[in-house]
Amino acid sequence: MYIHTFGRQDCPAILLLHPMGLPGEALFGIFREFVPDDSFVIFPDQGGHGQSGGYESVEAEAAALTDWLLETGHSQIQLVFGASMGAALAYELLKRDEIRFERVWLEGASLLNGAKVMRRFLLGFYFMALWIARRNRRAVVRFISKVYPEKIAEILVENCLKIDAESAKRIFAACSDYRLEPMPIGLQRRVHIELDTTERTQLKAIRRYFPNVDFTRHPHCRHCENMAQDPERYIRRMLEWMTRG
Repeated sequence: MYIHTFGRQDCPAILLLHPMGLPGEALFGIFREFVPDDSFVIFPDQGGHGQSGGYESVEAEAAALTDWLLETGHSQIQLVFGASMGAALAYELLKRDEIRFERVWLEGASLLNGAKVMRRFLLGFYFMALWIARRNRRAVVRFISKVYPEKIAEILVENCLKIDAESAKRIFAACSDYRLEPMPIGLQRRVHIELDTTERTQLKAIRRYFPNVDFTRHPHCRHCENMAQDPERYIRRMLEWMTRG
């Protein structure tokens, strides 16, 4: 893990945890215009991305990030935003209970437990897309652009081509096995989850493990699509939720 920061360290901290294929600096580039000026923004490169090394496990990522936060005096975070693999990392941080998170916003969280069949299917599709991208990158960018803006599609393809195969397998493993467990009620009330086309699975997990979290349903939005298509509206809505009592 390689950790980037922006702003003064004595300001309230916002932690941005990126999805697969969109390194920390790329995610911060989307957020930068909209985050409050009096914020200290922390945006790591998780394993397999940016300036980090390979990806070992979500537990290793959480341990490295927790150590850095504690060593730098950031044991309290105003807001953590986690998207996709970043949501898996955010959830792991919540389970460790070493950092105080005032607000937690999860986007593209699969909330799956041990979904090996789903993981193998998605991993096969992912490696097939990479095989095509190495021969015709533009075709894959055009395909992804049907869901995400072209600029983001280009970043995703460029970075996914850099992720080694073992790291990719481990990332998919982390995203398909949250090892869900009940969440304290006080913490649940500080968590918001964005639902998407997989809401049936997401709602099943919410009802069983953390029924008091806040959530918004987007049944026609695919994985992280809502965030990518209109980031200004999305981020402003998240920041408004963050400041509620």
